[in-house]
Amino acid sequence: MADITKLGTRLNGGWIAVAYDFHAHYGYETMMRLFDCFIAKYQAHVERIAKAELAGQAHTVVWQKLLFNKAKPLTEMKALQDECGEVAIGCTVKAFDNLQMYLTLTNQTSVITIQVPKESFTKQVQEQIDSVVHFFQTELNK
Repeated sequence: MADITKLGTRLNGGWIAVAYDFHAHYGYETMMRLFDCFIAKYQAHVERIAKAELAGQAHTVVWQKLLFNKAKPLTEMKALQDECGEVAIGCTVKAFDNLQMYLTLTNQTSVITIQVPKESFTKQVQEQIDSVVHFFQTELNK
């Protein structure tokens, strides 16, 4: 994880947000592939997908469990065909005892932000978040 800088942990409402900088602009197609790999490896059940045209702008929901049929792989979603600045998924991660998580990847930089509910944030959850970040780094190096 030497190529990764932890940007910090902050309280974002009732959620703890942990951000990392990969120092490598991974590009939009790679970003979508990373999401799909994460969903498959960690058995994430996606409940919400949102995007922002530019990094830092308000996110627009493009898929939500209660409004649409089952989510396709992100690489195949029509609403995500046009490149944008950020994409975020809200999910429960089966591999982490159904931990609720928001995962945001930023296209223009190389920042990944993982948010979990404040009451769920423990040393073990921090280690799980670090394992996700390590997984992304491994996937980027393939």
